[in-house]
Amino acid sequence: AEAEAAFRRVTQVEPAVGRAHLRVGEMLHRLGRPDEAVAYLRRYTEAVPDDPTGPFQLALALAAGGQAADAVELLQRVLKRTPDD
Repeated sequence: AEAEAAFRRVTQVEPAVGRAHLRVGEMLHRLGRPDEAVAYLRRYTEAVPDDPTGPFQLALALAAGGQAADAVELLQRVLKRTPDD
């Protein structure tokens, strides 16, 4: 809970989307809150499109939230763009 609060503060204080958004999304997913995680992970993925970690984590959260088709579609797009990842 303390780490979640700290990361959320960083995302509010720092206007640019950065790794804190990724970490909040990962944390929310691990806490079983995939719908909340998706919002953070989407922001990160859109802001940092060259980092394959974002789409991968977003796909995991989408699948956990019952959006498996969206997760598969996202991963297929990422694999086309970066087949070695």
